[in-house]
Amino acid sequence: MRPFVTTREIYCKSAREDIWSALADTHQLNRAIGNNPLESEPIHQGAERYRIKTRLAGLSLEYEEEPFEWNRPEFLSIARKFLNGPARRYQIEWRLVEKQQGGTSVQQRLEVEPRSVWFWPFVALNAMAITHRLVREIGRVDAHLDRDMEAYADASVSPVNSVALERTRQA
Repeated sequence: MRPFVTTREIYCKSAREDIWSALADTHQLNRAIGNNPLESEPIHQGAERYRIKTRLAGLSLEYEEEPFEWNRPEFLSIARKFLNGPARRYQIEWRLVEKQQGGTSVQQRLEVEPRSVWFWPFVALNAMAITHRLVREIGRVDAHLDRDMEAYADASVSPVNSVALERTRQA
């Protein structure tokens, strides 16, 4: 089955390293775009993997999150294999390119494979909604960083988990 793919390019004033740190803090990013909390449990299969439970678009979903792929501060990829629900697989990638005139170009690609042809419209609508929320949040993060504020300075988002942030910075 062919996947639904959206691509966007977002021009940011902020430095690539600062945008990278905000995107790599996936807990904060998920909260900022309005996703429900995640329940995770480790799966032991060599590489560190997690089984995640959450609600999205009114559905209870369960998926296995594959190890992230990244090349700091240029590329980040997150892939999920759904165990239930309308999607079989989800992958989001960000490529960050330093602009010669300053700032960063964030190239975002979201690919979602529906479980069946019947779910394709539902998957497409939700993928477009997720893309819109992510683009809006990246713009908001850039504006905060441009004003020398914390990336997720909104009161509606919980404070950064300092341990997770430090792991992200060291990655």
